[in-house]
Amino acid sequence: MYPFDRFEIGLPDRQADYPTQVADCAYVRCANPIYAGEPNWYYYGEWFCSSLCIAKYLGADKRCAN
Repeated sequence: MYPFDRFEIGLPDRQADYPTQVADCAYVRCANPIYAGEPNWYYYGEWFCSSLCIAKYLGADKRCAN
């Protein structure tokens, strides 16, 4: 007989799938993996995991304004 339990038959569990790694962060000192479906930064053909990594990659530093 066909089971009518909605939890026994349903959508596949997305947590059981391994995420697809697209690239690594372009900032060499970071190099965190970047996975498909996550919000990340794309700048001139390079992937970055955060805006801080983009700033460091471009050579920006944080200073106090006088």
